Amino acid sequence: MSSQDENYADPGNINNQNSEGTPPNSSGNPDIIFELNYSGKAFRLTWIITWVVTMLLLTAAVYLTFIGKQCAGHVDIAWISTAVSIALLWLFFGVVYFYKTMTIKYRLTTHSIDTREGFFTARWDTMELINIEDLAVEVTLWDRIFNGGVGTITLFSKTDKTDPNGIKLKGIENPDENFNTLKKTRDKIRTKRALIS
Repeated sequence: MSSQDENYADPGNINNQNSEGTPPNSSGNPDIIFELNYSGKAFRLTWIITWVVTMLLLTAAVYLTFIGKQCAGHVDIAWISTAVSIALLWLFFGVVYFYKTMTIKYRLTTHSIDTREGFFTARWDTMELINIEDLAVEVTLWDRIFNGGVGTITLFSKTDKTDPNGIKLKGIENPDENFNTLKKTRDKIRTKRALIS
């Protein structure tokens, strides 16, 4: 986690977007509490599945090679098809891995939670902490076993009821710790607003 020298506003709505791919900014400058990227650990199970599929394709090609000794032309077709399939499989996985780990970012400040996504056009979505009605953390069994405990934090807004499933922050390392930090920060600003009012 690292901080950068950027200015952040105390946003007044759920979705604020800046065409330059940076969070909306004005005179406010909330402190950054944490800054996270989509964790590469979330792909560990996918790595395993991709390797297994690759091995199965190679095994099938070897098997067809022996069968192809009696069928002229089958050997070349089998290996060409296998090579193309493996190349496309790893290319697809590599693109998805690169896109998520390099472009999806989460930033918690003393006033808001900011989420960034996008490669050619970076989009920042911002939710004021005061507007978070409830939040939950989820770590599946597969995540605990294969993905190093990476989890998902879900935010439910009290001002935006259009999405009953909430806003999901996926691929979060140390989800329980970051969930508690987010919850404490939300509670702190609620208490502060209540005292002011």
